[in-house]
Amino acid sequence: MIDAAPLDNPDTFVAGLPLELLAQLREEDPVHWLPHRRGGGRYVVTSYQYVREFNRDWQQFSSSQLAVSGGEGEHRGQGAITLLEFDPPDHTALRLLVNRGFTPRAIRRLEDSAHRIAGELVDGFLASGGGDAAEMLAAQLPLHVTGEMLGIPMSDRADILSWTNTTIGAFDPEMCPTMDDARAAMANFAAYGQAHIARRKAEPGDDVFSSLVHAEYEGRRLTDEELGGWWQLLVTGSTETTRNLLSSGLMLLLDHPAQAAALAADDSLLDEAIDEMLRVVTPVMHHQRRVTTPMEHESGVSFEPGQIVDLWMTAANRDPEVFDHPDAFDIHRDASGQLSLGSGGPHYCLGANLARTEARAYFSALAPHLHRLERSGPEARLRTTHFNSLKHLPVAVK
Repeated sequence: MIDAAPLDNPDTFVAGLPLELLAQLREEDPVHWLPHRRGGGRYVVTSYQYVREFNRDWQQFSSSQLAVSGGEGEHRGQGAITLLEFDPPDHTALRLLVNRGFTPRAIRRLEDSAHRIAGELVDGFLASGGGDAAEMLAAQLPLHVTGEMLGIPMSDRADILSWTNTTIGAFDPEMCPTMDDARAAMANFAAYGQAHIARRKAEPGDDVFSSLVHAEYEGRRLTDEELGGWWQLLVTGSTETTRNLLSSGLMLLLDHPAQAAALAADDSLLDEAIDEMLRVVTPVMHHQRRVTTPMEHESGVSFEPGQIVDLWMTAANRDPEVFDHPDAFDIHRDASGQLSLGSGGPHYCLGANLARTEARAYFSALAPHLHRLERSGPEARLRTTHFNSLKHLPVAVK
């Protein structure tokens, strides 16, 4: 019997990813029942084949009314319902609302902003002699690109980062000393979102959020509650996943100097490098779906309606059936099949293209200087079971 309980303990992830446990599950029991201490439980899914299958099969494994973003348990928390908790056809229709805001002009503007901001951040980091790259670089680029995308004033962005740091880090005492701090941050973030909705209703701008605020769904405008769900999704989804990719991606390059040198020498490797970083890092480690109908599965599991499947992309992205030498970091490999941004189908990550755009800008700005950078201390990981997130990454400039 495999003891998978460490996957529910955020302390497990402070020390690093539990790769040995995930490998054992993947090899011996890829659809593993993990009982919950209060009764019930969920299936932990770890093979590439089944994670991809269940993620794409929304009719059998539904996102509706479920905390698909994972969290620290198996029950949906309070808060606005987001796009992540819908299935087609509603999911498709809602997704098109925000896609309409990504006009060619808006996309060009965000690309230009990403390259400009990345260059400024890297120049400042080098001039200061280094520092905490997780805070000074990786957290800042998606914050400011998201700010441009949603029309958030520059003067307000530090508050946005503080509130999201606290809520995402709700189980980490450094980021969130008490649950009162978490509740206050959530309340402030939601209140700011409603104020921003009102501002964009009265004064629409040339940004994606203004387009969404004035869009129509089923012949009507979205309610403030619905827009609050979009606010939550677009801010946290656009910042946290990318931030984790950028910080851990830089750490991988610093820990693998030959790979860093290859990237610096040949910028045509950049897209392959980003896919490989997404595979190895897996910024969001897992998410969940709910079974809709009875099913006898080829894994030997008999699924019943209402049961939860927990899809561990971290394990799937290191499946040796799909990736040779899966624990090696190799920017020359074709890692385009990685599942970090979804498995295709209707639930493919809405912000995938933006995340790639920011990663290209970030690593393009860093590449000429990688030979001058070195780690100056150990990384510190966020205490969470959901995100593969670095709180701190000390880096010095040689």
